[in-house]
Amino acid sequence: MQNFSSTSARFFIRSVFLASCLSLFTFTLAADAGAISPKTVVATKTNGIKTIAGMRVNGGPLNLADVRGEFGAPDRTKRTSPSTCDAFYSGIRFIFTSFGGETTCGSLFLQSAVISKHAWKVKVGKKVYRVGQSDRRIPNGAKKFPFYGYRLATMPFIGSRTGTVFARVKNNRISALPLFIGGAGD
Repeated sequence: MQNFSSTSARFFIRSVFLASCLSLFTFTLAADAGAISPKTVVATKTNGIKTIAGMRVNGGPLNLADVRGEFGAPDRTKRTSPSTCDAFYSGIRFIFTSFGGETTCGSLFLQSAVISKHAWKVKVGKKVYRVGQSDRRIPNGAKKFPFYGYRLATMPFIGSRTGTVFARVKNNRISALPLFIGGAGD
């Protein structure tokens, strides 16, 4: 009978240990899946994008190492051309590029991003935009640009103004929010 008790105790201790390891593993996976927080982009109406999830983007060029340092490793990266590389995180794609020719993904600079999930919000001044909102949210008179969509915000750029926040529309809903950062030396 004593042998049965010690076997039961060892089984119980192993079960508790395994359950603890599983819960820690599950917690780590859940933390990695939602690593970017808060899922908010802050922009002004006329002076560009200030932050993406707390990461300051208007203070100088950022590369993939800077983004990894802020948010951890991306879900995946994809080389899209000899001078362009994409890094995918949950609901946002960062696009790195160089106008100086072919180079490695790590030495490219953050040029733009595209938000594709409702969990993200883009604040332009006091107005908030999300994927899935009605296109009636877009201000009357917003100019539409091919591929990018309706311009929601701008910044000074090489002697004029350029769009920084756009809203793509499909079936009367905002389907994506492209962002132009312009840090690739253009």
